[in-house]
Amino acid sequence: MLRMHKSIKHILKGPSKVGLFLFRQRTVLLFIVLCPLLLSMFELNDWAQTKKEKMPIVQVSKQGKVIRFKRYQPKSIADLVLQEFHVEQAYAIAENKVIIGYHLKELTEEPMSNDWGDRLLFLNAKNERVFTSLASGDLYLYQPYFFKSNHSSKIIVVCQMGFEYYCGGDVFIIENGQMSAAGYLNIEGIDPEKPLVDILNIHESDDKLTFTFRADSLIIDPGGETEHITNASGIRYEYERGELVLRGDGPLR
Repeated sequence: MLRMHKSIKHILKGPSKVGLFLFRQRTVLLFIVLCPLLLSMFELNDWAQTKKEKMPIVQVSKQGKVIRFKRYQPKSIADLVLQEFHVEQAYAIAENKVIIGYHLKELTEEPMSNDWGDRLLFLNAKNERVFTSLASGDLYLYQPYFFKSNHSSKIIVVCQMGFEYYCGGDVFIIENGQMSAAGYLNIEGIDPEKPLVDILNIHESDDKLTFTFRADSLIIDPGGETEHITNASGIRYEYERGELVLRGDGPLR
């Protein structure tokens, strides 16, 4: 039983005042006992909120580990000169280089085929060409964007394409010092101000790359003969066994 201090005994007279004083004393003691528990609960809530806000780069689904790629900007290289090739853009990828430009002979020779215009080169540490893409033709825009994850050996390059409008992007994969062409994302979002690379998600799971899109509606074959608008739900490109395939194209609208 709680013991009252002598200095306040004369203040409390009668059962009601004694009871009120004891109630207040017990309340203080109860608060002191519960305070550490309440603080730990608040700290746990803050920790959970922080974990919720920071989405993991590696997630686990029913299909296994899912790796999420994030867009990044590699170091650009200024004043790079290549023989018989005009360099418009150059980027360092470890010891390798990614180059966007065109053959100088295209300025003086009539093109004999459709293989002319800006293209992508991949150079090794000696500036030797280890990969050359097909040319992009008369596009107004052929701009590379880079995606990587600390949990994958791959770097994904998506070259955004455009005329007066955006019209998809070429996909390339860098892995172990080599580059390969994955295919063409023949798709854009419905918002003409947002290019493909601004709405693009890239995931890897079980050796398969999946490309999905942050949009309500999508344009399939933008500017092409089969252009149509479709609901974005379920629409994705999948790259597996060397083939990039569109999946889930919905009804026309």
